Amino acid sequence: MLVTAVAGALVFGFGLAVYTGLAGWEHAERRLTDEAKGRVEVERKKNFSAKEAIANAANARTPEAWDQAMAAIDALEDRQEKAVLKSAITLERVDAYGRARDQLLERAVELARYNENDPRILEFIERAKPLQAEIVKMLENPDQLARELPSGMSDEERKAWNATLWYHVGHANYSQLWFTPSENKTEINKLIQKSLGSYARVFAFIPKDTRTEYAIEALYEVNKTKNRDGDAQGKGKPKRPILLPRNEQAPTSGPGTTDPGI
Repeated sequence: MLVTAVAGALVFGFGLAVYTGLAGWEHAERRLTDEAKGRVEVERKKNFSAKEAIANAANARTPEAWDQAMAAIDALEDRQEKAVLKSAITLERVDAYGRARDQLLERAVELARYNENDPRILEFIERAKPLQAEIVKMLENPDQLARELPSGMSDEERKAWNATLWYHVGHANYSQLWFTPSENKTEINKLIQKSLGSYARVFAFIPKDTRTEYAIEALYEVNKTKNRDGDAQGKGKPKRPILLPRNEQAPTSGPGTTDPGI
């Protein structure tokens, strides 16, 4: 009788332990599931915020708005989605920064038409420098940007995107000529060659791209004049390259016709 009672107690105790263990496991699993659901919900909200920020930036088209969109993307946990979204909006950010940069350079050009010695000319160029530096940073690895494009893009969309990418890379190198001292011939030559190489890659995606043909023609003009203008420190103003279209059709005027000579 005693043995039976002890055996029964042991079985009950074992069953209770198993039940308690199972209950604890189920509770832990439920807690983990709730945490996972919470993480999914947080990520969903972040994703919504990122896409909302992208939509707002697309309307505003300012560097600040695109920076906010990039910050929202950076908050995402999904690395692949983060990379795809970053790649997808980079050219929009570059265009916004380029627009802001060129507005400042256009002011410098306008001032130079009336007075080449106006001190505000260099002020506008200096204010454009950090915008140019950010553009160069964004485009430092163009091949990786192209690899991380959304998979749902059509062939035509990919061609257009890649053509625009390499136009922007070429334009970034070309625009750097604005900020390079005229006596630094080695750097100027390097920028011209890098710019030509990037522009040439556009034709792999759009064989006859007018804006790129115009940009290359302008580069040859810069290359032709670089050795005869602003050679000596303090003797005349260094020639600056003309402003090129960022991502539009090229103007009909020939390169060199609007060079401000500042």
